[in-house]
Amino acid sequence: MFDIEKKIHDIRSKPEHIRMRWVWVLVAISMIIIILIWAISLRVNLSQSRSEGSSIKDFSQSIKKSLDGDEKENSLDDLLKEGKQTIEQTKDAKDTIGDLDLEGVSDPGVSLDSILE
Repeated sequence: MFDIEKKIHDIRSKPEHIRMRWVWVLVAISMIIIILIWAISLRVNLSQSRSEGSSIKDFSQSIKKSLDGDEKENSLDDLLKEGKQTIEQTKDAKDTIGDLDLEGVSDPGVSLDSILE
């Protein structure tokens, strides 16, 4: 069997230009392995996307279909109403916080319930 420790010791005893040659050969082998794994995973992902029909054309067509109906106007109106409600709730919360007596808050023994009462 191949003894790695012996080989490493043998490479360490070689001159620097030989050690650098070993470094670059091992870097090249590592990169080839990484590129092969990447290429295989890319091929698998592309074949899955083709089989599922999730191409860019299908995606753009589904977006066009969703935007063509009346849902766009309704959803925009709903969004605006919800935004107005959120703004009103924020103003109410700000007023409530402004009305609180916060003088005793610096005391670490003060609970939130006692402040809100």
